[in-house]
Amino acid sequence: MVSLFSPQTRMGRFVRTLSSSYVLLLAATAYSLGVVPIILTYGGSTSLGLWSLIVQFGTYLTLLDAGLSSACIRQFVGPIVRKDSAGLASKFQNALVLAILQGLLIAMAGWSGSWLVPWLAIPPDQAHAFATLFLAQCCLVALEFPFRPFNSLLLAQQRFEFNYLATAAGMILSLGLVWLGMAQGWGLWSLIVAGAFQAAVKTTVATVSVARLWGMGGFFAKSQVQLQTMRQLLAESGSFFSGTFFGTLGGLAQSTLLSRWFGLEGVAAWNVGSKAANLLFQLLSKFYESSFAGFSELFESGRTDLLLRRLGQLFGWVLGSSLFVATGICLLNGEFVRLWTAARISWEPGCDVAIALWLLGLTASRGFAEQVKILLIWKWIRLGPALEFLLWLVLGPWLAHRFSFPGFVLGAAVAPLAVAGLVYGFAIRPRFGAAATGLLPRELRGLFWTGMILFVLAVVSRL
Repeated sequence: MVSLFSPQTRMGRFVRTLSSSYVLLLAATAYSLGVVPIILTYGGSTSLGLWSLIVQFGTYLTLLDAGLSSACIRQFVGPIVRKDSAGLASKFQNALVLAILQGLLIAMAGWSGSWLVPWLAIPPDQAHAFATLFLAQCCLVALEFPFRPFNSLLLAQQRFEFNYLATAAGMILSLGLVWLGMAQGWGLWSLIVAGAFQAAVKTTVATVSVARLWGMGGFFAKSQVQLQTMRQLLAESGSFFSGTFFGTLGGLAQSTLLSRWFGLEGVAAWNVGSKAANLLFQLLSKFYESSFAGFSELFESGRTDLLLRRLGQLFGWVLGSSLFVATGICLLNGEFVRLWTAARISWEPGCDVAIALWLLGLTASRGFAEQVKILLIWKWIRLGPALEFLLWLVLGPWLAHRFSFPGFVLGAAVAPLAVAGLVYGFAIRPRFGAAATGLLPRELRGLFWTGMILFVLAVVSRL
């Protein structure tokens, strides 16, 4: 058992990262479950919808990251494996400068809140609150940006468990701040205070962890900041930017459609009704996140056959498990929404089938996307997210217009399902065929088909 958690082995680092990420997910779940009834109690569904838009659009501004954070994890692995301290310091310094500039841009973008008011059809009595809270939220996001290279460095080294645990503790403590602030009449500013506390915990732990593992002197002993190096770093990050860009663009388009067609109540319904599926998706996707650096290390070491075998095993297990999870969502999600919100949020039964499909599509698409990033299949790193967004752009609004809110939920599910099955699957299959390794290993096919049968039966029972 001790060796299973040993930081000296690849498996030990994976287990430590995975288990601690689940602690964070549990804390995030408790935070999100606790925040919603607090907001509904003190502000109602309108306040919940308003805060959902603020958080979403603040998150969308991370588009300015330009794929740098995701790419840095993959790019830092090579120098770490080769023990190239000079190369690692160069990449880190230039990434840090870029992250600081990105943070400044996000802070400046926070002043655009008043321009978003008419676009999102925010009621006049909520316009000022939206603009000021949006600016504050953007400043919080901006302050965390310079610490992203620190996080990428720790993730590349597979030593991020302490950060997960500290962030989890910060979330649980900040939930008390939300309740206290709401009770004192601070309104939605209570969530800004809680966010500031969480940001302080995360940035402090990231800095201390990097200093403890490497020491700051090695990274800054010699200045290696060069415009040419930053341009090269951005060019390498450009492919990873596709996922961030089109994911953000898709979320922006969905939020706009929700707000304009279904109002703040529709925004609240989507965020509440999709919460369980989204949390369970995060639970499954942690396996991809926690194994990314370890698998990238196998690729950099030239152990391709072992890498493909492990990728197939992980993907098959997660995909098979997601069918069982989606079955539960299909059958129980509506009751969960009713109990969680004390029936104050309207959620139609037909939406549960669409949400279950959404979960399956996200899980399959995310698994394939991680594989092409690990294997550095640049074409599909760039094109996959773009195709997913374009497909939603074609079908999503039409389904929402044709079938109202349930159509919107179904539209969100169609794009990732189709791209995972028809695009990513065919793109990645030749790599596994060349290595005589099945995309879905034989030992996991029973799990997959059992889950598929149960899911189909659940869908039939709901329809």
